[in-house]
Amino acid sequence: MAYARLIEALIGRFDDHRAALARMLLDQIDGLNRQIDTLTTRIEQLIAQIPRHSL
Repeated sequence: MAYARLIEALIGRFDDHRAALARMLLDQIDGLNRQIDTLTTRIEQLIAQIPRHSL
């Protein structure tokens, strides 16, 4: 239902220019997500190298 209402609201308002801008923003989000994944992996690797001391 919400999807249909969104489509109806965008008809005639979402032109090629806005589509190009949306694609650019989504591409930036994808790039940032890849960087977050890379950093998360690196952080996990570094944490794994920390010696653990038993109490």
